[in-house]
Amino acid sequence: MEIKNLWKIIPFKFRLWGGVGSAKEQNGRKVYEKYFVLGYIDARDAMDLLDEVIGVGNWQRDHKEVAGNLYAGVALLIDGNRVWKWDCGTESNTEKEKGESSDSFKRACVNWGIGRFLYTLPNLTITAEEAKSHKFGITEFVKEKYRDKLMEWHKSLSSWVDNNEKN
Repeated sequence: MEIKNLWKIIPFKFRLWGGVGSAKEQNGRKVYEKYFVLGYIDARDAMDLLDEVIGVGNWQRDHKEVAGNLYAGVALLIDGNRVWKWDCGTESNTEKEKGESSDSFKRACVNWGIGRFLYTLPNLTITAEEAKSHKFGITEFVKEKYRDKLMEWHKSLSSWVDNNEKN
């Protein structure tokens, strides 16, 4: 078991995240000129990586409510002991409890290095028109639009990971 393998780059998706610039009111909704695009993984991606790297029976997940906030913990079995890392999540816009559970779990996983590479992604934006015309295919559209920038990012991040593995 190599815990550092939890830091590896795994496939991820993109979604819109917040508007940039001034907003116009259209049909009771704010529409921005541009939108930030955020890279993300889902909870199943984190579970798959934990199973692959740590082993199916060598990690555990738990949830606790503290002061009205839902925390998730992820424990790894290290030298016969369970070592826990915890974090708090936020509710989603669609499924309140499920979203909060998933978000807290993914945040706890980041404490182990899972998906931490996403925080190094370059700032990416798309126009309101692009967002509207690619509503159900944002990931593919963004990967095509920013192919060179993402390849450069991946190359520099992979180089950083390789250098740190040697040390």
